Amino acid sequence: MILSEIFYPKGWQITSHPEWEIYPVNTILRGLYVPEGQYKVIMEFIPQDIYYGSMLTWISSGFIISLLIIGTIINRKSDES
Repeated sequence: MILSEIFYPKGWQITSHPEWEIYPVNTILRGLYVPEGQYKVIMEFIPQDIYYGSMLTWISSGFIISLLIIGTIINRKSDES
């Protein structure tokens, strides 16, 4: 089966049949070999950079929040003295 979409080497997965692979067709299009029979094919775009970006966002947000909490605690201790 040849799809009229550009082939991207990373991020696309066939979630309905994980054993199948996505191949480049004519060096630009996306395609896959579908065995004889009837199938429902689900392809999803699951890029790793979105996952890594999300993790970086959570880590940096936690770091900033902890710095704010530490700064508030230090400020309160200096006001009490």
